[in-house]
Parts: sequence; C-alpha cells; structure tokens
Amino acid sequence: RRMWRRALTRRLSGAAVADRPRRRLDAPWDDTTLSPIGVLRSPYLDRFGCPRQAVCESLVGGEHALRGEQKATVELRPGWHLEQAVKDLAGFERIWLITLLHRSRGWRPIVKPPRGGPRGVLSTRSPDRPTPIGLSAVRLLDVTGRLLTVQGIDLLDGTPVLDVKPYVPYCDAFPTSKAGWVDALPEVGDGASPGAGTDYAGMRLNAFQEARLQQRALENARADEGASRG
Repeated sequence: RRMWRRALTRRLSGAAVADRPRRRLDAPWDDTTLSPIGVLRSPYLDRFGCPRQAVCESLVGGEHALRGEQKATVELRPGWHLEQAVKDLAGFERIWLITLLHRSRGWRPIVKPPRGGPRGVLSTRSPDRPTPIGLSAVRLLDVTGRLLTVQGIDLLDGTPVLDVKPYVPYCDAFPTSKAGWVDALPEVGDGASPGAGTDYAGMRLNAFQEARLQQRALENARADEGASRG
C-alpha cells in the first residue's frame, strides 16, 4: 500500500506520466515496448527520396539555408509535460534524435552499401536493421513549447521520435577515429578527404530527391498562400 501511495503521488505531481513495467534483470532478451515521445515533420516523403546522411547538400532550401540542409520540426507528445523536459535545451547547437525507422522492410545480415562490396549490416548505416533505430545529429534552431525546429535531417515525414539528447562535442565528437572499411573507399569528387567524408554519394541529393523537394516546397508555398488569403 505504501508503494501504491508513492506511485499515486508521483503521478499527481507530474513526476510519472505513465505506468511502465520494469524489466527483469535476469531476462535481458525479453522484448521491450517503447513509447514515442514525438513525431518528426519532414519534407522527405519517399524512402528513396531521402538522403542517407543528416548532412546533405541541396539548393532547394534557398540561399539562406545552411548548405541547403532541409528544415524539419519535432512535435513532442502532449500530456507528458515534455515542454518542461526540453527546458534548457535551447542553448545547444546540436541535438541527437533517436528515432524508430518505421519504414524499414526487415533486415538481412549481409547488405550492399551504395559504395563498396557486401558488408555485415551492423557495420553499415542501413535503415534495415535487426532493431530499426535511427540516430541523427541535427542542428537545433528553435525550441518553442513542445515544438523543436531542426535542420540537416535524413528522416522521413512521420518518423516516430523515441528520445532527444543534447550533442556535447567534448564527449560526442571523435574526428580522428578510424572508420573501418569506409576509410578504404576511393576518394570521390573535388576536395574529398579520406575517411567517412569520402562517401559523397550520401552527402548530395540526386535528381529525383531534388525534384521531390521542389514539388513539396511548391505545395507548401501554395498552402501558405491559400491560408493567408483565407
């Protein structure tokens, strides 16, 4: 009864927003249920119209956009006091988005990356993984209530967001780290540097991606024009 009273007190105070079963410490392989804390609203509608990396180049964003990286918004879940949870987040230039890659089609242990030969899936950034979890370091532009505005994304519209964490350079950045088979890829393009940055095919949008973004931008502009007239 004492434990029940504590739980009720936490719920009424807003400290606990949902009952979640505790994992058994002796059962590490049990399935786990996760509840998204938000949803991403992205200009990317198609699985094959989305860049493979969060840092990509495009002219669609206009001359004032950072290297053309597209903007998106994270709509946090209502009723969970998440507007309080993002307090103090605005001071961070970048954040990590931990997401559920909801359009994954299942997985195979060996996959074929865009460049190079077949690789074990866990040595690649393929979205089709045993557990389709996404990790993106995005630029944080604004925090207003339960709405986060971000830039530089590689996620589809409607992607469930499982968590948000601040990007802290001193413990999150290791620029001199070796990148395994990626380091062995041949250099591509002018000024390409060794390492992960050589995979420029994942850093630039192709013609189809550009066309889809232009179409989406036009649709948004027409919707905004209609809203202003109404």
